[in-house]
Amino acid sequence: MRPEVTGKKVGSVEHDYDELVPDPAVWREFGVSSMTGWRWTRDADLDFPPPIKIRNRCFRSRRKIEDFKDRMMREAVRRRAALGEE
Repeated sequence: MRPEVTGKKVGSVEHDYDELVPDPAVWREFGVSSMTGWRWTRDADLDFPPPIKIRNRCFRSRRKIEDFKDRMMREAVRRRAALGEE
């Protein structure tokens, strides 16, 4: 198989590619409707990863999605810890 199909690196050159995830897959991953996704996209305080539009379809950066999840988890843990201190 070709390396780009298997995901294996060729030679000593390391490629640092980001995966583009279609919006419907993102909404399934988070367990939300497309309407909720639309709201998250427009909520500046939430800072959800912006869409990347290609041929009238929206995609999100896998790296930015994972950063968003990490940030939300840290915030939830911080809030939970603050509740325990009270």
